Amino acid sequence: MLEDDAAHLLNALDALGVPGPVTFVGHSFGAVVAEAAARMTPERAAALVLLDGSLAEDGSAEPETPRSGRRARLLVAALRSRPAVAAWRVCGPTILTLTVPARRSLARSVPGLRDEMASISVLETCLHELSAYSSCVRQLHALRTTSPLTPQLPTLVVAANGRLQRRTPTRWVRAVLRQAREIAADADVRKAVLERSGHFVMLDRPQRMADLILTLGSR
Repeated sequence: MLEDDAAHLLNALDALGVPGPVTFVGHSFGAVVAEAAARMTPERAAALVLLDGSLAEDGSAEPETPRSGRRARLLVAALRSRPAVAAWRVCGPTILTLTVPARRSLARSVPGLRDEMASISVLETCLHELSAYSSCVRQLHALRTTSPLTPQLPTLVVAANGRLQRRTPTRWVRAVLRQAREIAADADVRKAVLERSGHFVMLDRPQRMADLILTLGSR
């Protein structure tokens, strides 16, 4: 459930003694969670930053069904067997970096990340996200209808246009910018398209990202 994921974020702030208001920052699927947290607790949101967010075009995605949920739980249980855990420890990091090539630079940049990828909990988390993604998207669109952001909340929507220089925005960028227009109904949205940047914008363009976030916070 998306609200559960957002609650984990809010609980972490509580545990750290950070009551807010804060700048919620989310990357990829984390953008969905960050926006949900800002909508659930608008009084705690000073600003919102969505970095190349994995947002669907509309709320038409089908929610997770009891049957699909059972399949996911059975798969996770099977993956906890000794043979599966041993195989994942050997092959897991390679599989994760091959399926998303941008993770290669991430693994090189973050010490210990490859060891973390070898954990079966990482695979379980990935499967959980994939199985529940469409349901979470549907819940986010419901929140947009029922839980508005703080009026004129400073919001930054960032889209990565790929590592190769392009003359026109990619289809992905156009989809992200359409989402920005939807969010602009109840927020003060600023959009940024990063050229020569892959999905991990905070690694490919760290200084540019820092400047954008600092500028947003000063508005």
